[in-house]
Parts: sequence; C-alpha cells; structure tokens
Amino acid sequence: MKKIIIFTETFKTPIMKKVILIALITLVSLSCSEDNDPIFEPEVEKQKPSLKMVNEIGENYYAISKISLVGYEFKTLNIPKGSSQTFALDEGMPAGFENINVVVYYSSRHVGRSVSAKINFNEEGVTTITLSGQSGCEGCDGHSLKQS
Repeated sequence: MKKIIIFTETFKTPIMKKVILIALITLVSLSCSEDNDPIFEPEVEKQKPSLKMVNEIGENYYAISKISLVGYEFKTLNIPKGSSQTFALDEGMPAGFENINVVVYYSSRHVGRSVSAKINFNEEGVTTITLSGQSGCEGCDGHSLKQS
C-alpha cells in the first residue's frame, strides 16, 4: 500500500505534473504528422535491369549460344529460333546504361557466328534485344541485333 501512496503523492507535485505534461505534448506532436511526410512513406523498390534475348533468326538451325556485354557473360545457352530468355543484371551496369556493346554468339552444329550492336539499356526493367535476319540468300541483309 505504501508504494501506491508514494506514487500518488509524487504525481501531485508541480514538477512532476510539468514533466508529464511536457511528455504528453511531445508524444502527441510527434505522432501527428502529415500523410505526405517522406519519413513514413514506404520505399518503393526499384526494379533491377534485365536483358531479354529473342531469337527471330531466319534459319531454323541457328541457336543463340552465348551473350557478352561489359560485366556479364552468359555461356552455354541454347535459345532456338522463336524462343527467348531473360537474364537478370544483378551486378549493375559497370559501364553505364548507354552505348553498351553487346555481342551475341549463335551457332549450328557446324558453324559458329557472332553479331554485335551498341545498345541503350533501361535503368529499370527489361531491355529487349532481338537477333533477326537471314544470310546466304540474294537480297538478304544478314543477321543483326535490334533493340525493341
């Protein structure tokens, strides 16, 4: 019983009343903030860049076997005509996002070839590159990479 009486008597002192009042005012003022306060807004996670490689080459016997760009090399691939594959670029882009030289290797059982192009990557989201064209025929421009 003595503890309760001591607390009640302590609470009645003017100094204690001021301390509690200041604490309550501080608590109320800190808890009331505007909705657009950036401290309390949830962070929106940026989407990491990725590369989608599409094979629309004219010949059925060529498959994409390797892709190289600064900081990345995707090997032992098998992306046949009419297919695509997406690659995460989790390590960032060490050379930036613009004018990145991308080399795509494609091969059949007997022949290996490559084609390259300067690509501007999206800082967030997917950059799509398409290998297209046909070679060995009259009027054909050969194989090329196009960003879409």
